[in-house]
Amino acid sequence: MKKQAFPTPLLSGVLAFVFALLLQGQPGRAAEPKRGVEVAAAVSSEMTPGKQIKLSFPSPMVAEVAIGAEQAGSPVEWTPAVGGSWVWESQTEGTFTVEKGIRPDTNYLLRLKPELLDLDSQKVPAADTLLALTSPRFRLSSRHSFAEGAPGQEPINLLRLHLSFSYAVSASQVAELVYFQDRDNRRRYPVKVHVPGEELTTKNLEVMTRDPLPPKRTFDLIVEGIEEPGSGYRQPVFSVIPLDVAVARPPAIRAEEPAPLRVEKVSTSNLPLTQPTVRIEFDRYVPPAEGAKVRFTPAVEGLTFSVAESALLVSGPFKNGTRYAVEIPVNVTGLGGSHLPEPSRWGATFQAKRGAIVFPEGESV
Repeated sequence: MKKQAFPTPLLSGVLAFVFALLLQGQPGRAAEPKRGVEVAAAVSSEMTPGKQIKLSFPSPMVAEVAIGAEQAGSPVEWTPAVGGSWVWESQTEGTFTVEKGIRPDTNYLLRLKPELLDLDSQKVPAADTLLALTSPRFRLSSRHSFAEGAPGQEPINLLRLHLSFSYAVSASQVAELVYFQDRDNRRRYPVKVHVPGEELTTKNLEVMTRDPLPPKRTFDLIVEGIEEPGSGYRQPVFSVIPLDVAVARPPAIRAEEPAPLRVEKVSTSNLPLTQPTVRIEFDRYVPPAEGAKVRFTPAVEGLTFSVAESALLVSGPFKNGTRYAVEIPVNVTGLGGSHLPEPSRWGATFQAKRGAIVFPEGESV
């Protein structure tokens, strides 16, 4: 039996009808919404000073002359408020750098400022909340060692407590709110505070008894309501560090070997009006003079050294585009006489300074 051919015009009509149904009748199918403001790169969920959040906008926001310079205002705002700076990296991308005012254990929400307009005076679309971050809790950790003393001296009077806070604290406040306390009669005895370097606020410090403590008594170290200066957050509870186990150690093992020094990361900066700088971040304080032990290949003359909390800053005439090998040797000495277990090797490269307009301090335009 001969098969009947399907008419070509009829076939075309059927296909066109089915295609139209597919386009119009799919459930949930809608026109693509206009893209809004987005976080351009993944960031961790922790809110900390120095964190950078890069945002991408769907349309040009500023003229080209504004690119690369820190802005007086920002297109975004935080709840609760956070201090920081905003720099446009292009007409459609910018970065917010968190600088200060971080309260411990707090949820922060990032939003666009209300009624934000782009370069063409059009309202910028965005989700109600662009980003949610949480700041770390206010924590205190401690370890101890013993200072050298005369034979027969009470161990408690040689005890040296190394305190590490998760946020920088005021050394003067530590002297006021940290003390030794007799466990039985609750009598308080003041401490002597040693701060590495000359910084007034720090995350790491040492305390000892200021005056000799009575013999044959049991003491605790009390940390009472320390305040984080940047935000005014006050530690809500006391911290009690028992000292009876520490002072009961035999003299032969009394001196505690410090934990090995560790390099966290190495980065570079090349900002206007400053020399190129290599930032070496350790897990504890390292004196500025230790920077002279760091080796650079190719070699660089005329280097200067400074510190910012636990970071060692090496500044000098580094050349843009040159790949420097950075070696931190084992003889670099950190807080408490600590050393690296082995040399730490890194690479560092500097980019050209970005163009910027700098006004004299106190002037305005």
